[in-house]
Amino acid sequence: MRRILQGILVIDLTHLVAGPVCTRMLADLGADVITIHRIPGSRAERPPRVEQTAAGKRSLAVDLRHPRGLEIVHALAREADILVENQRPGSLGVLGLDYATLSKENPRLVYAAISGFGASNSRTAFGATAHAEAGFLWLQQQATGAAEPFAPGLQVADLITGMNAFSGILAALYDRERTGRGQLVDVSLMDSQFAMLSEIAGHHLNAPPGTWNVFRHPIHRSRDGRHFTINVAWPHNWARLARALGHPEMQDNRPEAPDTYIGRWVAELDADDIARRLDSERAPYGMSCNTSSATRSSSPRRMPRRPGRPVAPENPRAMSSSRCWASPQAKCRNSSRVVPWPRLDALHSASSSAFVW
Repeated sequence: MRRILQGILVIDLTHLVAGPVCTRMLADLGADVITIHRIPGSRAERPPRVEQTAAGKRSLAVDLRHPRGLEIVHALAREADILVENQRPGSLGVLGLDYATLSKENPRLVYAAISGFGASNSRTAFGATAHAEAGFLWLQQQATGAAEPFAPGLQVADLITGMNAFSGILAALYDRERTGRGQLVDVSLMDSQFAMLSEIAGHHLNAPPGTWNVFRHPIHRSRDGRHFTINVAWPHNWARLARALGHPEMQDNRPEAPDTYIGRWVAELDADDIARRLDSERAPYGMSCNTSSATRSSSPRRMPRRPGRPVAPENPRAMSSSRCWASPQAKCRNSSRVVPWPRLDALHSASSSAFVW
């Protein structure tokens, strides 16, 4: 993979999840990312699973309350190409680290501000705030028929916000090549969560109330207890599925409820046989994978377990770690890589999703 951002200096004033995800993606493309850790600080300020978001970065501990510490950060900002921050809107202005001030000292600076509700709104938020107020929790409830809303098992709003900030920064860097000037990139958790739900929003904004039906792709269980996602979609894909699953006589006769047929056929076969058959016909599918065992087993030395909720028992029928992270797709796309890490021989880290060859 080409390191196309080599020579780009990034000052990282982020914490928690969205900001570090963004700067990790910049680092993966070759940028020199310097993360500023505030003194005094605490472990509580470090992002969860910091070893994943901090990989590939340098770090500097600075007391921003001391004039000399503040001058160090200002000096770095004057030389930087990019500054990324996710502090409370307006808080960095007191320190002269806001875009209006720094852009006068460094007109080419691309300044990304990540917040809960936008740079002009001082209300604070976590990703869970956006999950609730953008309707994501409601969507999950509707999709599953649950009696109450429930939290996702992943920090969805944070991750999509970090990726949106990353893409906005790249657009601003491209524009700088034409204009010679940097600009402010304003990204929020709420905007990102709304954008992720754009398919649903389009219906609610344009269709009569009460006419929307939730879409959930079907999940089928094989004879040996594994689970597959198989979407029928177009007629030509139905033909592939019918041939692959042993019913070529049905390929030109798609029924009104095709998922019922697919579920019945899948239940008659074992998972490996299903995968082989579908691959032979180039029919899209997915086999359910348990990644928790993959994460724990892939590192040469295990990360110490942090206190918290117990890990749920693994499903022995889910795809094993060797098939998740050692799959041809994962290997071909370099889905994980080894990075240096203090006190460990090496650390296996999931790669960013942006690749430039």
